[in-house]
Amino acid sequence: MKYCLIILLLNSTKISSQPYIDLFNIRYVNSPGAVIIPNEHSRSLQYFNISTNIPIQFKKNSLVIIASPFFENWQLPPGYGEPQDRNFYSVALPVTLILKLNENWSALPTFIIRNNDRNVGLYNIQTGGAMILQKKIGENLFCRFGVYMNSEFFGFFIVPVAGIQWKINDRSDLFGLLPGSITYQYRLTSKTTTGATFRALTNSYAAGYNYFRFDENQLGIYMDQYLSKRIVLNAEAGHSILRKVRSGVRNQKGERLLINDAFYFKISLGYRIKLD
Repeated sequence: MKYCLIILLLNSTKISSQPYIDLFNIRYVNSPGAVIIPNEHSRSLQYFNISTNIPIQFKKNSLVIIASPFFENWQLPPGYGEPQDRNFYSVALPVTLILKLNENWSALPTFIIRNNDRNVGLYNIQTGGAMILQKKIGENLFCRFGVYMNSEFFGFFIVPVAGIQWKINDRSDLFGLLPGSITYQYRLTSKTTTGATFRALTNSYAAGYNYFRFDENQLGIYMDQYLSKRIVLNAEAGHSILRKVRSGVRNQKGERLLINDAFYFKISLGYRIKLD
């Protein structure tokens, strides 16, 4: 994940259910550690992501293909017996098909290939994907369920997922795909929206024959300000929950590194198309 995917978002891949699509997005997250009562486990985390979504629609057979390439970078400061910062990189290409099966059902198979290390090589390639089914419950309500899987460096990772896209009224929406993310959105004006969001990220990065694993859960509030019809500025603040960083030998569980939960701050800029 990551922050990702997603039309697609499961942190790290991009699997989500949402009433808009960002054709381009750039974002930065800073978690400065325990700023109120620092201790030996106070560590800052920084995250940078640049992503695109490229939809291709085939009207003849009701098929939509979405390519969602992205680049991301985690920065972990020294403090684990290492003399310098650790930087972890990922370049990924999720590709999603949206297949309309009938009036009420759609299928969303996704294939993901990514390189999770600073060096490109087959030994550092991860492959995975998801199979999501969507059912239309009403004019403004859709539910989704399926499974996500990925060949993480700590072992094969598989998790069931379930989600919703619900236009509650003219001002309110609820959307997401758990355990990846869930968001409540409220329109203050035609150019300003606010809300609350939860996201859970699981990612692993190669470090030679070893790996680092990030499990990051974030609960926050946000505001979107449209600078123009398509360009939106997003600001978010919140706190991590049950943050974990692990290090170990590939295909083994690894040891948990002591790092505190902390506040985080996110800012992003995107070119957005509303789907509703």
